[in-house]
Amino acid sequence: MPRFYQASTGGRNGDPTRPSRSGSASKEGEGAQMKLKRIVIVGLVGAGLFASAALATPGFLATASPPVRGTIAKPFKVVIPGLLKLKTKGPIDVADQSITLQPGGHTGWHSHPGPALVVVKSGTFTLYDGDDDNGDDDDRDGADCEPQVFTAGQAFVDQGGGHVHIGRNESDAIVELSVTYLLPVGAGPRIDVSPAPGNCPF
Repeated sequence: MPRFYQASTGGRNGDPTRPSRSGSASKEGEGAQMKLKRIVIVGLVGAGLFASAALATPGFLATASPPVRGTIAKPFKVVIPGLLKLKTKGPIDVADQSITLQPGGHTGWHSHPGPALVVVKSGTFTLYDGDDDNGDDDDRDGADCEPQVFTAGQAFVDQGGGHVHIGRNESDAIVELSVTYLLPVGAGPRIDVSPAPGNCPF
């Protein structure tokens, strides 16, 4: 807890009957006030950081490699007839990351600033959406906590742009993922989400 100091209302040693040392007392008072301001500011910043950490939904038994990233400086357009159309309107970052989930582990609820292309290298990865529409054409949706299961050799695209989801390893084997992110320049690959959407019991 920060200590707060009360300025003296009198002369030396707080005695109003004794003459004060105006020069040194003034400097000491200013110094104490500056010190108090620094203490209060540090305390508020620390409280803000603690609150942020408490509200996040971090992963569990999950590890990620440092992202390897680079910037595509100029807009580009890729068209493969009948297969793919990709167009950017400005510079973007491309980042690659490996993620490992131990049995029983999960990523925590989160989103991405841009799309993420995910390859399951090993294990069985179970994905849950946090919104009301998981993008398919049937009536199943994230509000029903419907699992989407991907096994080794399969891949999927997370749309990004604030789409909230969680990935879980509900098997007895390790899950390894390789993820490529398309990001705004300088943006981190992950945004923690709090509180949890509430459509799932976890």
